[in-house]
Amino acid sequence: LFAGDVVRVSVLNQFNTYDFNGKKSIVLSTNSWLGNKNYFLGALYLAVGGLFIIVGLLFQIAYWFKPRGFADEMHLSWNRNSGVTSTS
Repeated sequence: LFAGDVVRVSVLNQFNTYDFNGKKSIVLSTNSWLGNKNYFLGALYLAVGGLFIIVGLLFQIAYWFKPRGFADEMHLSWNRNSGVTSTS
């Protein structure tokens, strides 16, 4: 958009705001490749994504050193021998 451009918006009344004296409004803003002018949220998304990639790589490396078979029930809590015997 350029200065002086006209923007027409049609707002439907699908959510009634008359009951609580509310108003509907539209905000136009500029964006960059990371989101808004404030880079914090975009940088946070990139940092969390990078953290998840690192954690995923750590899990993959752990799987390479100690693999576990598909649907292996050995590590489930009810399959462990806890030393307690039931008297039935």
